[in-house]
Amino acid sequence: MIEGDRATIAGMALLLDELAQRYVFDAKGRIVGSRSDGILPRFVLGRSSEGCLWRFRVDCPSDLVTRVARLAAREPGFPIGGEGPIPPPERLVMIERLFGEKASENGPAGDRGSSTEARRMIVTRESVTLAELFTID
Repeated sequence: MIEGDRATIAGMALLLDELAQRYVFDAKGRIVGSRSDGILPRFVLGRSSEGCLWRFRVDCPSDLVTRVARLAAREPGFPIGGEGPIPPPERLVMIERLFGEKASENGPAGDRGSSTEARRMIVTRESVTLAELFTID
């Protein structure tokens, strides 16, 4: 195995480990709890050089899950080692928009206090950026 392959495998493994440390999942892989008693996100998108993974909160409507999953599945991986700043996920704005539409459908009492703007967290190992997580609360 060459060094680049290690970074690739480490990136996805690191993402999975990070998610397991942050959240509790049901048998279908839906987010059902937080290990840190923080805000439970409605959606998480993780990117590594190997590709992307995504998870939904257990109470997300199935029509929203289907629409967002189709977008997330087309998202390319995290560009490690490129020149300049790392671009955001190509479909993130559309994903945010879908969550915003669903919140507005629920009316004023719908998803109070939640944001449709994704927050970005860098995931590193030994001071090397290997992946990133985006959450929508």
